Amino acid sequence: RKERANNLGESIWSVTLDPVSDEGPYDIQVTQPLANGTHATITLHDVLFRDVWICSGQSNMQMAVIDIFNAT
Repeated sequence: RKERANNLGESIWSVTLDPVSDEGPYDIQVTQPLANGTHATITLHDVLFRDVWICSGQSNMQMAVIDIFNAT
């Protein structure tokens, strides 16, 4: 499928993808139209989509779940 990127400024772009199955790895092809009418294309290989968890805290972040009262 194709998605269109949003130009956010010089050399900055963004694209929002619909949810993707975690069956990968996938190859993603990125194409940019050039001023001379041709296209520059790169391919990203072995891309995986997964959940990313970002956690922060103080000393409580070093405890294992098993050490927390009533943890499962």
